[in-house]
Amino acid sequence: MPIDSAVALVSLDEMKRYMKIPPPGTYELDVLADLINDASAWASSYTGRNFLQATYTEFYDGDGSNMLILNNYPVVSLTSINDDPTRVFGSNSNIDISSQVQLRKDSGVLRLWTLAFNQGSGNVKAVYSAGYPLASVPYDLRLAVKKIVADQYRHGFSAGHVGIKAENIGDKSITFSEEAMPKDAKDILDGYRIAHAASRSFT
Repeated sequence: MPIDSAVALVSLDEMKRYMKIPPPGTYELDVLADLINDASAWASSYTGRNFLQATYTEFYDGDGSNMLILNNYPVVSLTSINDDPTRVFGSNSNIDISSQVQLRKDSGVLRLWTLAFNQGSGNVKAVYSAGYPLASVPYDLRLAVKKIVADQYRHGFSAGHVGIKAENIGDKSITFSEEAMPKDAKDILDGYRIAHAASRSFT
């Protein structure tokens, strides 16, 4: 399986340099690519975050407050915010981003200046871009993925290794075990887990 550009947080060449291994055979390249994809996806699942830059269209329940916490961050750009209890989301439901919205891009916390979101189910629509370009993924986050990949690679692509919870040899899919994750990698990833709402609020 090739590197999945929508998931992988490190490149194949970067991983090979980190592990100081000579160019491996085709099979080993495939295994290393699978491990990078799986470790990156696992890091995303463990932290509850999508790290690579993408565009999102999301719907939130309005709670009558003037605050909204976007699911993904850091926010690159906010395209639109709509609040419509009828869920039609026409132009009359647009919230003026330039005059009404204050956004903390680092945490995805959004506040309306003089308005409040209507209470409702899925009545708030947000369209925005968030995440890191691959070249800008934080070094410590990349290091955590490298440590996980190296640990699994050096122990062999085998379901018998304690670090692998489940495996399908046919398509080389892996589920990593949190308990067996290298401690230094876990310590890094713990710093990226979805923060409590209080720590992401405006002060």
